[in-house]
Amino acid sequence: MKTYHKWLLSAATGFLLYSGWSTWLPFPLMLVALVPLLFVEELISKTVDKRSFYAVFSYAWFGFIFWNMLSIWWGSIATVSALAVPFINGAFLAFIFACYHLVKKRLGVSYGRMFLLVAWLAFEYVHHFWEWQF
Repeated sequence: MKTYHKWLLSAATGFLLYSGWSTWLPFPLMLVALVPLLFVEELISKTVDKRSFYAVFSYAWFGFIFWNMLSIWWGSIATVSALAVPFINGAFLAFIFACYHLVKKRLGVSYGRMFLLVAWLAFEYVHHFWEWQF
């Protein structure tokens, strides 16, 4: 698969995640939103590259930045510093997804999926209560 296909799949993840908050798309699309990104991760995990963590992080970061920019576009109207929010929040989520890649690669698919579920929910819980809410 060509590189630009992976970038398009990452963007598709961002768009599908955004669909849960839009008023003109049905929210069930959000339930399958991570599937394109999981497909990209699967393609990367089949390679024997030592930098696969960074590749997964890059594609995931792009998808999550795209989602955040679509979801909080109004933030740029409020303040200029709000432009940094999609990049920071996207980096947090991409780090979780890249760690999922490492766990899956080292411990297997079942442990990887369990890690992704638990880590994602734990991050959302912490994200809800910390002082740095965005």
